[in-house]
Order: sequence, then structure tokens, then C-alpha cells
Amino acid sequence: MTMVSSGAISIGGNATSGSLNRSAELELYQTLGLYNSTGTATGSLNDTAIRNLANVSSGAISLGSLYGSSGPTLHSYITAGTYTLTIPAGVTSIDVFAVGGGGGGGAAIYSFNYGGGGGGGAGGQVINTTSLAVTGGETLTITVGAGGAGRTNGGGSPGSNSTITGTGVSITAYGGSGGSSGEDEVSGGGGNSNKYNGGTTYYTGGTGGVFGSLNAGGGGAGTNSNGGNGGTSIAGAGGTGVNTTFHGVALNVGGGGGGGAYKSSTAPGAGTNGGGNGGTFAGNAGVNAGGGGGGAGGTTGTAYAGGNGYAGAVYIYVP
Repeated sequence: MTMVSSGAISIGGNATSGSLNRSAELELYQTLGLYNSTGTATGSLNDTAIRNLANVSSGAISLGSLYGSSGPTLHSYITAGTYTLTIPAGVTSIDVFAVGGGGGGGAAIYSFNYGGGGGGGAGGQVINTTSLAVTGGETLTITVGAGGAGRTNGGGSPGSNSTITGTGVSITAYGGSGGSSGEDEVSGGGGNSNKYNGGTTYYTGGTGGVFGSLNAGGGGAGTNSNGGNGGTSIAGAGGTGVNTTFHGVALNVGGGGGGGAYKSSTAPGAGTNGGGNGGTFAGNAGVNAGGGGGGAGGTTGTAYAGGNGYAGAVYIYVP
């Protein structure tokens, strides 16, 4: 390896004792994240890249300073539970993408000729922040919130919060609310969702029906918009979530579940950005992180359950 003050650093030649060969060059490219998913180089193995990896700001860089250096790393936590992450020495900031658990869809409880359609569960809140200050050596505690349960008798359960905590670090992505149940021929409204990067402010779920209106269930709110209102021909659609890319990972998350049909001749509402579709019978579960469950359909003399919300997720990029 030839150390230079600027420009590209070339690593080549044959493998000999104590030297780096072309395989080592490729390994450094991969460690530094200079290849994309298709194997195309996206950056140069230059002085800045090597210094960042070695955590040496100036002067000569020894090979020893590179040993044990991990380079940029994306840590993915996509199953409900609690985890820990120790920040490497020399790292002063991280990027974070967190999604709360989606709310469960509301049930359709049979009464008289038809039960009203259940409301869709809300999408989990999305928090996307860059350059979050951290200290090398500190340990972060990461909790991925579970999705809320769709109920057979009542409104859906709320999704749980996803959190990241540490020394001076406190991030919360709130779980989505559950959809209301449909009963006594009155359809339920969708659950509420906290706004994208909006703290405790929230979007509202769509309205269902009132007695005699024949309106279907309302869609659950997404982290980016209100849920749709239930109508006489189609149930409310789930509110929008977030469709983006975070350090190479495609994410379609945080959308609301669709409302349940009022009866079989009424179309159920569509889920959005990972939210489950509403049902003519049982509601459908959320399909991506933070997706709300779909509301159940009020059709025949049977009580149907709303769909389960999908668990949240946390992604942490360590440069």
C-alpha cells in the first residue's frame, strides 16, 4: 500500500509476506462500502476513505491501525424484541431509521343482518434522522415494537413503540393505534398514526359509518397522511406511509390498513405502504414494517377478526 497525501491509493502486485494483494484491495473496497449491491464501485479507495477506516486524521498510517476496523456498517433489527449495539471507537455520529409497530385491525361483530365493517389499524410512526451524536464505546439499547393484534371482539390492539436509547440518545417511533370494531350495523373508524418525524403530532384514521348509513369501515392513518373515510360502495383506504431507500435498503413502511367491507357487495379498503387490505370476511395482516392490519368485513352471521399489525423495525448506519 502506498500512502499518499491526496488522490487514489493503489494496492497491487503479487502477494508476499507482509504485503497486501489484490484480494486485500477488494476486501477494503467492501469494508468501506465502496461497492453497491450490483458489484459496481461507487467510490475511490482514496486517502480520506483509508483515514476514516483507520481513524487516523493525519500522518502515516500503519497496517496495524487497519486491523479490526469494520468500516461503515448497516445494522438491521426487523424482529420484535430488545437488542444492544456498542458504538465503535472513534465514531461520533450515526444515521437512524426507526418504525413503530402497526396497529391491529378492528373486528366485525355480527348483529342483526350485518355487522359494520371494522376500521383499519394505523401504520407505525417513522423516524428518519441523520448525524445523531453518539460517543465511541457507548452501548445503545434498541427495542423493536411488536405489531398490534387484530381482534375478534372489539377494536384492534395498538402497535408497540420502537425505541433507541443511550447516553444522550433517545429516539421513539410510536406504534399505530388499532382500528375500531364494527357492530350493530355501524362500521368502525381507522386508527390514528403519529406523523413522520413529527413527534407526538398525528394523522387521524378515516371515519366509518353511523346507524343506517351503510358506510364501510374507515382506513387506518399512515405516518404520512390521514386514512380514507368509509363509503357506501368501498371502504376507506389506509393512509400513506414512507417509500424510500436508507443506505441501500429499500423500505416501504408505516402505511395504514384498509377498512373492512360493510357487506359482501361493498369493496374492502386497500392497505397502503405495508398496511394490510381490509376484508370482506377477516381482515388481512400488515405486510411490511409498521403496516397496520386491515379491518374485518361485516357480512354474514359470523364475527370476523381484524388483521394483525406488522412489527416495527430499526436500522442504524454506523459510518
